[in-house]
Amino acid sequence: RHVIDLGAGTGKAGVVLQARFPEARVIAVDLVPAMLDTARRRDDGPPHAVICADATRLPFADHSIDMVFSSLMVHWCASPLAVFSEIRRVLRFPGVLSFSTLGPASFGELREAWAQGDDTPHVMPFPEPPALVDALVQAGLAEPVVDTDRLTIRYRELSQLLADLRATGTANASMARRRGLTGRGAWARMRAAYENQRDGEGSLPATLEILCGQAWAPDPDAPRRRGGGEASIPLHQLGRR
Repeated sequence: RHVIDLGAGTGKAGVVLQARFPEARVIAVDLVPAMLDTARRRDDGPPHAVICADATRLPFADHSIDMVFSSLMVHWCASPLAVFSEIRRVLRFPGVLSFSTLGPASFGELREAWAQGDDTPHVMPFPEPPALVDALVQAGLAEPVVDTDRLTIRYRELSQLLADLRATGTANASMARRRGLTGRGAWARMRAAYENQRDGEGSLPATLEILCGQAWAPDPDAPRRRGGGEASIPLHQLGRR
C-alpha cells in the first residue's frame, strides 16, 4: 500500500515501482530538492508524493510503510546502521527493505591509479558485505541477505570515465580527501598508471561491485536480537515439554 523510493534521485525507479505495484502509493524521498523537482515533473509516471528528507530522519509514523526500496544510496551515508534503524522504525510487519549499493571493489582500477598520483584518497570507501549484514541485524531487521555481483565497464579514453563520474555525481565523499586543488604532476602520474591497465583490446576497465540486499520487518512477537549478541524472548513464548 505504501512504498518509499529512498534516495529517489530523478524518480526513474519510482516509475518501475508504480508499474510493479499499481495499487500502491509510491513516495519519492531524497535529500536534494533539485532531484525531487525533476521527479515531480516526469511525464512517464511521477510519484504520488515527493518529500525532501534525510534517510536517517524519515518523516513517517512508526510501522506505516510496507516497502522501502533504495538504489545506490547507502554508500553515501556515514552510518548504514542509522539508515537501517530508521527504515526498521517505519516498516510494518511483514514489510521489506530492498536496496543496492556499491561495494569495496568498485572503481578499484581508479583507486590503484590514484595511489600512484599522491598519498590522499581520491575514491570514497564503500561498505563491505559483512558490515552491511551486521548493520541490518543490529537495526532489528530479519532474515538479511546481501548478494554480490560485478560489472566491468570499458572505456576508450580515461576522459570518458571521468566525464561519466561527473555526470552521475559520483564524487569523492571521503572525509580524508584533499580539500585543495590536485596538482598537474599528480594528475599525470594517475593517468599514466591507469593507461598501464589497458586490456588486450586496448580498453580501460572500470569495475563496479554491486551489492544487493534484502531484509524484512520482523514479527513483533519474534525474538529481538540486541547489542552484545543477546536475543530477548518474551516469557509467554516459552513452553513446557
